[in-house]
Amino acid sequence: MLLLLAAAESTPASPADADSTGEEQPSWRGGVEMAMTNNYLWHGLSVNKGAISQPAAWLTLNGVTLYLWSSWTLSNPANDIKRSEIEAALIHEFSLENLDFEVYFNYYKYIDQPDDPDTGEAALIISRPFGLVRTKLSLFCDVVEYPGALYAEPALEVEKEFSEAWSAFAAVTLGLGSKKFNTVYCGLESATINMLSLDGRVSRTLTSGLSLQPWFQYNFTLNHELKNSLGKWNGCIGFTAGKEL
Repeated sequence: MLLLLAAAESTPASPADADSTGEEQPSWRGGVEMAMTNNYLWHGLSVNKGAISQPAAWLTLNGVTLYLWSSWTLSNPANDIKRSEIEAALIHEFSLENLDFEVYFNYYKYIDQPDDPDTGEAALIISRPFGLVRTKLSLFCDVVEYPGALYAEPALEVEKEFSEAWSAFAAVTLGLGSKKFNTVYCGLESATINMLSLDGRVSRTLTSGLSLQPWFQYNFTLNHELKNSLGKWNGCIGFTAGKEL
């Protein structure tokens, strides 16, 4: 999910960014993307494994982004059902002093999954850049089906632009689950540091504006009581193609 939200940049251009000819800048922007992966990971949990397609689209107007995302399991998972879903999020980004903020509400619609009721999650993400390094704290809280189920992700991120066409990104993230989150999703009735996550991607932007991104994520479970639900480690690889409109 964080890879998708990173594409939803909603900060409006300042007057200083306007064209010197006085041409009015567009008040909206949008984009589409398609990702393929072998394992859908959410807050450290493996939702489904196999051939998974994850299309998305977004539209930003007056500083607010509507983000539509979905995940479709194309293959037949072993010992499980196809866990496909649709998500809709409203996102707002802004900056104060040296801090960047992102607030959003995300609604989860699960398709043909009687064991997973639809729910909604509110999030607050606070970050600050230090050159190439960015510190980030992401807070996610269920506010619909499991109110108060909280998941937190403190992270260090590094992003480097080598040229207009090439860039690279890497992150180290801790995942912390509240007692209610772990009880609902992991069967552990206590708050813990759940996992350590390593993420990376390389981006190539073509002259047509099409962006191509191979990426990976690997999670290492830190609490031994969670290894039955999370596994000792879990990972995925994927490829995303997208374009801003």
